[in-house]
Amino acid sequence: MAILVRLSCVTVAVRTRQWAMDRPLLLVVPNPDLAHRLGRDFRYPVLDHATHVQVLIGQGFSCVSIVHPGELACEIIEIDLDADAGAAHQAIAAVPGLDPLKLNADVGTFAWVTDDAGRVLLVHQAYGFKAWGLPGGELEVGETPVDAVTREVREETGYEVRVDGLVAMYGRRQHIGVYFACSVVGGEPRRDFDTEVADIDWFAPDELPERCSPVVGMVRNDVGAARAPARFFAG
Repeated sequence: MAILVRLSCVTVAVRTRQWAMDRPLLLVVPNPDLAHRLGRDFRYPVLDHATHVQVLIGQGFSCVSIVHPGELACEIIEIDLDADAGAAHQAIAAVPGLDPLKLNADVGTFAWVTDDAGRVLLVHQAYGFKAWGLPGGELEVGETPVDAVTREVREETGYEVRVDGLVAMYGRRQHIGVYFACSVVGGEPRRDFDTEVADIDWFAPDELPERCSPVVGMVRNDVGAARAPARFFAG
């Protein structure tokens, strides 16, 4: 049963009998500009691929989607195509018991970049444990995951990459990481380093450096899986 909230000419459909705050929230917003506006306002990742939405919602995280991914185990609010930001905010605020800001998650995007020899590109952190890891970083407000991961690879390594597909999604507490398989399409290897990146290099997947993030091994094992796995780690 859908609860319809109508404000002026805007209809918001809440596909639930009773709001359940223990379930993630999906805002379906077909207008891309409004989708990114609401993503910034609520600090939700904005997605435009149904598979990515399904994986994220399956891990219990809320998000904004430009496409409708179908029925999922979440609360769904559908915003009309001609709605503006003010009307959308009013409609969302009118839903009894809903506090979207309590459902925020920090999202990072990371790249499994390989060359023609099958080697994987790693960055050597200049801080903390100074481990080798996959290039990547935090999703900025208003960015799509694909835009974020290509930007992070460019900033950290100097290479331009193409995203070939989703590898996996891992989560811990309110933090989630989205991992993509990527290929180099341009750019030059970075040689000037800073307080974040001390070095970059290519490694055979079965010959990773000794001081290497354990996530690299997890992604290595998930590359090529028929379906992108999603795992949530407690603690």
